[in-house]
Amino acid sequence: MIPLLFNVDFNKEARDLKQKVKEFEEDKKEKFNEMMALKAHMDKYGQQIQGHLKTIENFKIKEEKSEFISKDIYNKLKEDYDKLLKEYTDEYAKLEKELDFKEKHVKQLLLEQADKRQEQVFKEKPQYN
Repeated sequence: MIPLLFNVDFNKEARDLKQKVKEFEEDKKEKFNEMMALKAHMDKYGQQIQGHLKTIENFKIKEEKSEFISKDIYNKLKEDYDKLLKEYTDEYAKLEKELDFKEKHVKQLLLEQADKRQEQVFKEKPQYN
């Protein structure tokens, strides 16, 4: 009776072990399929990332070649330009006033000189009575 009981227990244990091995095999297959699916996703995303990196690099190259400037830089340049324009305009107006003053002064001197010459001519000219 003991050998039969031992045999029954052994058969039951063998069946349980076979069932566990089968479950482990199925679980292993599921995990392998999941792993392969994840690897495929990783490869796909890796290719997308490479594509995005290439696009970013192309944008950087395009930006370097572009003559576009940011609004901040534009505003700073415009401010500097307006400041210089005002300085040059003020300087030009000042020089123009000086020139007008000097032209008037030269005209006045020329008129005075012409008057003096005319007076000299009248003085030197003999008067006939």
